[in-house]
Amino acid sequence: MEPLSTLVGAVRSDYRCNRRDWTKPGFRALAVYRFGAWRRTAESRWVRVPLFAVYRTLHRFVRNHYGIEIHETATIGPRFWIAHQGGIVIHPYARIGSDCMIRQNVTIGAATFDDRHNGPILGDRVRVGAGAAIIGQITIGDDVRIGPNAVVMRDVPAGMVVSGPPAKAMKMPGGPDGD
Repeated sequence: MEPLSTLVGAVRSDYRCNRRDWTKPGFRALAVYRFGAWRRTAESRWVRVPLFAVYRTLHRFVRNHYGIEIHETATIGPRFWIAHQGGIVIHPYARIGSDCMIRQNVTIGAATFDDRHNGPILGDRVRVGAGAAIIGQITIGDDVRIGPNAVVMRDVPAGMVVSGPPAKAMKMPGGPDGD
């Protein structure tokens, strides 16, 4: 099992990244994730099983209360920041680099049920806008900015900006100029 100091160091780093506010739902979700990932390193079943009960309870509380679902099997680098809570789902096998940020209603997930063991890979310093979806076994390069409501299903090279579908003005049905 990794030393407890490893877990404490990761949580402290996340704490500083969240502006030293332990009440933020994003920080709490990350602390539970870090605990779950640390628990998995225990070699003894007698240690893992009781800690699993604690982790599962905390995981479900965070998921149900804050709307943030991060599985302990994901790989998340240091200083990950969840800017706003709600509607966040991170694939159990996603890999997220250092210094990344996501906003509310972001999905980082699989494209199909058959692809459930291959999550997206995000590089370092990736920023993901509200409502974006990163779907499938794809790689997002370092320093990428993904705009709000973008649906990303292909690899994105480093340093790119990905924008969502632009809004279109349309006549309103039943309105003064509509049918």
